[in-house]
Amino acid sequence: LIRRTDSLDGLDELDTLDLLDQKTFRLQKRGIMTTLRIPTPLRPYADGQTEVTVSGENVGAALKDLVAQYPQLKKHLFNDADELRPFVNLFLGEEDVRHLQGVDTPLKDGDKLMIIPSIAGG
Repeated sequence: LIRRTDSLDGLDELDTLDLLDQKTFRLQKRGIMTTLRIPTPLRPYADGQTEVTVSGENVGAALKDLVAQYPQLKKHLFNDADELRPFVNLFLGEEDVRHLQGVDTPLKDGDKLMIIPSIAGG
């Protein structure tokens, strides 16, 4: 944590500061930034957001960042063993990550992830 009275010399342009309150900031090294699209049924658990910017080297790390930002999403995405629920479909671009490397699928800066809920019916 950095207090407002601390020196901020030495921060590079890729560093970001998150305001925690009027006097305290959290320094985060900017890593790979990915846009994650939230489906309509999950938006109430993400403060109504349609898209969220997450960071992470791979899909799993990006999902951890997502649930760190919006903890209410965790129970809808992961089971008690912290495994992705089987009805949660994740796409990187137009590719289902299950057909790539699953949650270990690497991400590049600017990638787009989408959560697509399974739809049952008959």
